[in-house]
Amino acid sequence: MKRLIFLRHAKSDWDAEFQSDHSRPLNERGMTSARAIGLALARSNQVPDSVISSSALRAQSTAFLAADTGAWDTEIQITDELYGTSAGAVLSVIKDTPDDVDRLMLVGHEPTWSTAAGILIGGGRVRIRTGCAVAIDLAGWALAEPGRGELAWMLTPRLFTDGEWDLSI
Repeated sequence: MKRLIFLRHAKSDWDAEFQSDHSRPLNERGMTSARAIGLALARSNQVPDSVISSSALRAQSTAFLAADTGAWDTEIQITDELYGTSAGAVLSVIKDTPDDVDRLMLVGHEPTWSTAAGILIGGGRVRIRTGCAVAIDLAGWALAEPGRGELAWMLTPRLFTDGEWDLSI
């Protein structure tokens, strides 16, 4: 069984100075959320074997903060292919994943993440909010087709940031 984890970039800073949508940074809440999800995945033995992130600054920052805080020993690949893309293109990225990867994380954007997740589980509405991680189990990467996945879990950063959760590893 393969596990796909969609991670939507954390909350971005609309008040910061940025040249384009692509260069919009995370805000403080977003940085906290990214760290919390990274640590939660580490503590629950859900660290990805491979991470592919959109090239947008907010997605890259989410991926690197999660990995650093969770002490993941995972290579993070940055690609323009996941920025401003379609659900169909995302399914192609999944299908191209090498078989030796058991747990793949894709870090990107709405509405593509929710659409792709809904397609993979065969319909229904999956709303992936900022900073959320959603896991879908597949029998194999080549089987990333409509209705072939099963929703395994969804984690929202507020589960870990609205209280006294220790964000240190």
